[in-house]
Amino acid sequence: MPNLLIVRNPSNRKATVTGLTVLLTCLLLALHNAAQAGVIPVTTGYEVSYRINLPEGATPPDQHINNVFIFEWADSQRSVDYSYQIMGSGQTTLSHITPFVPDSAFVIGFIDAVPGAPAGSNDAKRHLYTLVDPGYSDYLVENHLGDLFSQLFGQGEQFTIDQMILAAQGSQPALDGLWSFVTTEMADAAFDPAGDFRVHKWSPVTPPIPAPGSIALLCLGLACLAWGRKTTV
Repeated sequence: MPNLLIVRNPSNRKATVTGLTVLLTCLLLALHNAAQAGVIPVTTGYEVSYRINLPEGATPPDQHINNVFIFEWADSQRSVDYSYQIMGSGQTTLSHITPFVPDSAFVIGFIDAVPGAPAGSNDAKRHLYTLVDPGYSDYLVENHLGDLFSQLFGQGEQFTIDQMILAAQGSQPALDGLWSFVTTEMADAAFDPAGDFRVHKWSPVTPPIPAPGSIALLCLGLACLAWGRKTTV
């Protein structure tokens, strides 16, 4: 059997290193885009901020995530703020003041049905969007892709949205019901307000929405790696 002489092009090695560098940058950027919650002491309490960066297509055209509720708690202390909006693409920062340092947070909003969508289609109904703990996000992807909101939590997506609307209009029973739901059925999805989170659209369960910059870098990094693996024989 003849011996084969494999000559590696130095430029290909450089491309491989470049690809790995870009992929590492991609991962760091993805982490940076996910870790956009923060708690800062201020004179009136603590400013808690959540920075969300959505790519084009995260919501239907001209649709934004409305009626956003921010639930936060620590031991017996709890805080809720609502009527925020998350832009359908690009960066949005949700920021408010709490009298205590929360150790758990859950953020939830919804989009309306797309006007003119065919009856029975997925766009013909409202959809929830949530900020959840990264570990819980991984659990959803590994075990529940395609499952409905009601299958996981025993409460329908449309019913939950109706409760959010009533609570925003001043209904205390609706707000109490949301608090109970968030701190029991959705408790595992809560995240550290000073840590990471991921954005999920419901229902059914789909993978988390990636940050815009990480998508482009991932493609570039994979392309560089593929080029770097080419050899001359």
